[in-house]
Order: sequence, then C-alpha cells, then structure tokens
Amino acid sequence: MFPNVARMRVAGMMSGTSGDGIDVCIVDITTRSDTEGQKPSLDIVAFDTVPYTKEDRECLFHLFSGKASVRDICQGNFRFGRLFGEALLRVCDNSGTDVSSIDLVGSHGQTIWHDIDSTTGVCTSTLQIGESAVIAEVTGCNVVSDFRVGDIAAGGHGAPLTSTLDHLLYHPPSRLSGVEGGVRALQNIGGIGNVTFLLSEETLDDNSSKEPVLAFDTGPGNVLIDWCISKASNGTQTYDKDGTSASTGTVSTELLDEMMLDPFFSREPPKTTGRELFSPSWAQRFWDKGLKIGCSHNDLVATFSMLTVTSIVHAYEKFCPRAHLLAEVVTSGGGAHNDFLMSNLQRMLNERMGRVVPVRVLQDICVGINADEKEAALFALLAWLHIHRRPGNVPSSTGAIGSRVLGKLTPAFPPRARTTVIQ
Repeated sequence: MFPNVARMRVAGMMSGTSGDGIDVCIVDITTRSDTEGQKPSLDIVAFDTVPYTKEDRECLFHLFSGKASVRDICQGNFRFGRLFGEALLRVCDNSGTDVSSIDLVGSHGQTIWHDIDSTTGVCTSTLQIGESAVIAEVTGCNVVSDFRVGDIAAGGHGAPLTSTLDHLLYHPPSRLSGVEGGVRALQNIGGIGNVTFLLSEETLDDNSSKEPVLAFDTGPGNVLIDWCISKASNGTQTYDKDGTSASTGTVSTELLDEMMLDPFFSREPPKTTGRELFSPSWAQRFWDKGLKIGCSHNDLVATFSMLTVTSIVHAYEKFCPRAHLLAEVVTSGGGAHNDFLMSNLQRMLNERMGRVVPVRVLQDICVGINADEKEAALFALLAWLHIHRRPGNVPSSTGAIGSRVLGKLTPAFPPRARTTVIQ
C-alpha cells in the first residue's frame, strides 16, 4: 500500500486542549536515502486552522465536562471525524493542494479525557475522538490515528509526543547563546504547557552518561486564561488577544502563591496533565477567592496568566537537568502570540537565572516550521514513522518502558496513496 519512497506527502491534523479549531498541516517528508534510521526532513506545503462553529465548540466542551453520556461520546466521535475530514478538504482547496497528492493522514483527533491517578501520577488511560474511518471516507486518504494509547499501554503517559519532533529537528549547536554545552528549552504553550530540554548532539556524543531527552507538561498554558477571559467577558471573548486584558490588571501574589501549591507542580517527571485537573471547577475556586479579596476581572486574568509563566519557570528551576546551563527558550503554540506571557516569561527567567536567557519563537531558530504549525506537523511525522515501522515515542520523556511504533492504520477505500515519488 505504501511505497518506501524518498518523499511522501502527509497531512497532520490535531485539535488541542483549547478547543478552538482544527490545525491542518500538509508536509512533504523526505529522506536522503533508504538507510535504516535515516532522519527525515519536513517541508511545509500548506497550513491553516479551521475554527469550530459555536455549536461544535459547545458540543466539544460538553464532552470535556465529564457529564457526557456514552451516546454523546459515540455521536461526538463521528461528528468530529467528519469535521476533521472536511477541514483537510478545506485546507487543500484553499491552498490549491490536490487531495489525491496526499499519501497519508496523521490525525491526533481531540482529547476529551486523559486520566491521571491523582495519588500516583500514573496515566491510566486516554481517549481521543474524531473517528478515523469517517476521515478516510470523507477524504479518500489512508489515516493513522490513536497515537497516544500505544505509549500508555507500555507504561507511559502518551505525552508529550512533541519530544519526538523536538529530538529530530531542534538539538542546539554546541555553543548556544554564548553558553558552551547550553540547554535549549522548547516550550509549547497550547491549552496545556509542555517543555522539552535538549543538549547539542555533539555534547550527547561526548557524554558517556548519554543523558536522555527530558520532556513533560509544565502545567496550564492557555486553558485557564481562556476560561477566565470568557468568564470576565460574559462569553463574548474566547481568548485574551495579545494579553491585552492581563496587561491592564494587577497580579495577586496571594492568589498566585496558593495556586502554585497544587501538587502537580512539585511532582517529578514524567508527568502530564489536562482539563481533568485544571478544570472549570479548579478555576472557579480561585476566581471566587480572588473576587473576595478585591481582585477585578482583569486582575484575575493577569493572575491566571502569571500562573502559566510561573509554572514554566518553576519547572525549569526544579527539573531542568542542567538548569545552570539553560541558554535559550523557544516557544510555540498560541501562547507564543501573547505579549503578556512572553514579556513576563523573559523577565522572570532573567530574574531567577541571574542572567539573560533569550526567549524566542520557533520560526526564529528554524526556517520552515512556525510556532502555529508545529503540533500538526508532529502528527504528520508520527504517521510517517508508523508506516515505516519506526518508534514514535521518546521513552525518557513519556515514561514508557521502551520505544513503540505508535498509531493505528485505517485504509481508505479506494485508497489514494501515491505509488510514485512526488515531483
């Protein structure tokens, strides 16, 4: 079904914790030879985010709530499968990309539950919806989906899978921002924040201990900020554009300090989190307390925003293997566009590290993939790895007992897989 060609065109799709739309990234993945283990390169063909309608978003947040019936989840699985398939067709149409040129689709789908034992921190199960058979039927493309469960079955957290792409593409030079052997932190700020710490490949080669790639969730990214801004605006805003509301508020250190007492922040990696912990009820508790101590709505937006910043810097201080050599932070995800988050992350890092640690956005270090495209491009890569029978997880990051080929293949009928190299 799939030729072992030097180049394949793969579409990656995902909808994140923020639940604002479907990211679609069409990528040409190339290897220089058929050599086993050859690292692929990624070239972006097209990218866009297809926003959810108000009705689709309401359906999704009902599924997030933990109050949905089995019937609701079953229907939602097919509903969002259709939306994912239609999103790919729309991006193909808007970009002038012939859908028949796409060899393969990698669909993350939409996580509606990611279960972490609150006592042990062990990930017990996960569920992503967006039925792959529906995507295959709508698009005529072969689909690889359900990437997280293979890692969880092997004792891991099924996340953060971004460490796979980070490990492939973003190892820093041996001297980074003037620091010999400097550590690069790749910080995604989506609904949830996650980080990957990387050393240069030369440093790893010279290091007899072969320090593993470390990645984990740092805590809430935009998910609580979005909840807060929706609450403050009576639902007229879904996110704090450019951090404008936060910038006009005053952070409550009393409230922020209490938020940071949540056990998640001190738990050792590997660890993941989601809406199951940082939920509307979690946010409501601190919202109500903030109002009681005299916080305005914008003060609360500022305080929840600073929770994202503080939890990131705390994670670096506590868990970065070589915190004294942290030399650069590279951001991606929607939070990379939030001026309040970025300016305060830069300020707090400089204060805590006692020196300037540059905070950049992804496209500043890598021509070809920008901060918005990264996660969808990841699932294109994971689909490519699946059909080449190559592992898609980094066990030192997810906690799995070993490397695993991730995902499940749903063939289209009739398939549209290419049989020749894309010219």
